[in-house]
Amino acid sequence: MKRTIVEFDMKALRRKSLPLKEIDDGVRTLIDDMFETVEGIGVGLSAIQVGEPVQVIVVNIENQKLALINPHLRAQSINRNKQEEGCLSLPGITKPVKRSLEVIVDYRSVDGLWEQIHATGLMARVLLHELDHLKGKLIVDY
Repeated sequence: MKRTIVEFDMKALRRKSLPLKEIDDGVRTLIDDMFETVEGIGVGLSAIQVGEPVQVIVVNIENQKLALINPHLRAQSINRNKQEEGCLSLPGITKPVKRSLEVIVDYRSVDGLWEQIHATGLMARVLLHELDHLKGKLIVDY
């Protein structure tokens, strides 16, 4: 089921997301809903953007769908570039943001297993953008 994206509600968007202690059917439903919500309008979404202050991110880039629960940035490259970014929660606003070109992120899968992704390019940028959301940070903060 599509969820409503929180737009311009800075109090809600600046909340820090909490880690999940267990992955149950409610979390799986949230993830499915988030994938449906972002389909065709964006490449990434954090749970806080649909009003759920939990550490869940979904990414859908070039048919690579990935759900990350309790993600943690393990490493990022010192090589960075600046690009314009938008945000589904701040429609019509873009901002140049300097981000690392390469990241390693640890996360739990929907099966509860700890996994790791080594991402470059757009995937790295999207992961960093969504990780910012979990800390209550927005593109307008850059």
